Amino acid sequence: MLFFELFQGKHRIDRNTVHSGIRAVVEGDIVTYRAQLLSAGAGESQRKKQQQHGLAALFAKCHGCFVSIPQCKVGCGLPNLYAHLFFSKIQDEATRPAIFGSYSFILPWPPAANNRILIRPNVSLQPYNTFGINATAELFTEINDEQALEELSRHAATKHILGGGSNILLTGNVGGLVVLNRLKGIEIVRETEEHVWLQVASGEVWHQLVLFAIGKGWGGIENLALIPGTAGASPMQNIGAYGAEARDVIESVSFWHWTDHVFATLANADCNFGYRDSIFKHQLKDKVFITSVTYRLAKNPVFNTSYGAIEQELAAMKVTERSVQAITQAVINIRTSKLPDPAVIGNAGSFFKNPTIPAAQFAALQQQFPAIPSYPAGEGLVKVPAGWLIEQCGWKGARKGDAGVHARQALVLVNYGKATGQEIWQLSGQVVASVQDKFGIGLEREVQVW
Repeated sequence: MLFFELFQGKHRIDRNTVHSGIRAVVEGDIVTYRAQLLSAGAGESQRKKQQQHGLAALFAKCHGCFVSIPQCKVGCGLPNLYAHLFFSKIQDEATRPAIFGSYSFILPWPPAANNRILIRPNVSLQPYNTFGINATAELFTEINDEQALEELSRHAATKHILGGGSNILLTGNVGGLVVLNRLKGIEIVRETEEHVWLQVASGEVWHQLVLFAIGKGWGGIENLALIPGTAGASPMQNIGAYGAEARDVIESVSFWHWTDHVFATLANADCNFGYRDSIFKHQLKDKVFITSVTYRLAKNPVFNTSYGAIEQELAAMKVTERSVQAITQAVINIRTSKLPDPAVIGNAGSFFKNPTIPAAQFAALQQQFPAIPSYPAGEGLVKVPAGWLIEQCGWKGARKGDAGVHARQALVLVNYGKATGQEIWQLSGQVVASVQDKFGIGLEREVQVW
């Protein structure tokens, strides 16, 4: 719950008085309310009269704003106009009645049991992004109940959905409303002798889901161990690693549509999955909030160890019998040996996608760079590791102030402490330009830029 700090201060304005005022503003009966308020203060002390007059003036200002801006930047005529009335107006020094001085105004929220939304202004996003970038959200809320999404839909503010914060770069303060996904829950929705279907709330931590699955001996996502972020990002990004992708196990994706005001579900085939891509990054971008993902996991898994490093690690671990547990541990070992821990050095994992180029272009490059590695990417196409290209351009371990390219994995850009999002973005642009100049290959950034 938020607290209206004024109630705890020296003025101690009655909550019911304030709530009645807000109701009057929303219902348009500010004149009657003001008269009642001033009348109620007639027999009070001079100090109390000043408070009552100040409060009346405050609500008159709020009502004037409400009339002139029906579609305010946060709400539109709902009880949630709280956010507009107080965050937009009272925090503005030019419109705050002098009697309230420099008090910070935040209403108690929610005012009723059926309200599920808590909105705060000017919240630092530094704890919520793995780059550790210091940026501020104009408005911020957390969602831990998918039914609250319907109420949230009525807010007119631009919405930015935040999960684990492991795939975003904040290049400045974020306007509008940042919605932190806290939806939790894992449920078995179907089961056969061969498979089990898990419906997983989108706010569940991805690696915890992997550990849950391997604890049951279920296969399909063991190669994706230790990927940061939440389950909701798995269809958005079609996350992948070591020869496996989320689309291999996703059965369906459920979401709330912001403008249609409905819950809906898309089957795997309708998600337009591609390499680190999906319909949620294109046709449905900014239009939906993914609420849950249903995965089909195998009770008798066929292990995917085609990626060379996994075979090598299993041999180093002296594993004689394959299991989801062994493969998961091998993947964890590989990732921790190559990738920096965001808790130690700020980063968002792979910053660039591995580019896919025509086979003819690759053949020409091979003549000039015989050691260039590649992977098949479909008929007539070849995938080239972006990390190798970046390293060949001399960027591995390079540093520009506190923004740098990681010393063990050139695919990862890092924040060594106080780098800004703009500085990391500029560094990424220099990397892109040098790869283009040397190899004629355009790199695409994998992270979302806010």
